[in-house]
Amino acid sequence: MSYLRGRPNLMRVFLLIDARHGIKDSDAQVMDLLDEAAVSYLVVLTKIDKLTREQQAQILDQTKAKTAKRVAAFPDLVMTSSMKGWGLDDARFRLGEALSV
Repeated sequence: MSYLRGRPNLMRVFLLIDARHGIKDSDAQVMDLLDEAAVSYLVVLTKIDKLTREQQAQILDQTKAKTAKRVAAFPDLVMTSSMKGWGLDDARFRLGEALSV
């Protein structure tokens, strides 16, 4: 925890979560630490190409609902697939956006 506190150069954490599994207990624990340390983070759902469109919409809604009340969570999230290249431009944009803050 002390690693995260008082780090002005830590602009935003990108928390990668496998969309096939959603937010697991270990992910929630990391979010708890980031919330407690007041470190902004953006959830990036990976491997969305492995899900149907319906499953993608469902995991998006579930993840937004689980992060909505978290104090340090960035209000939006990114869905990506490295295999298909989906969402990578958005992820790069968000990275650049975080660096310019």
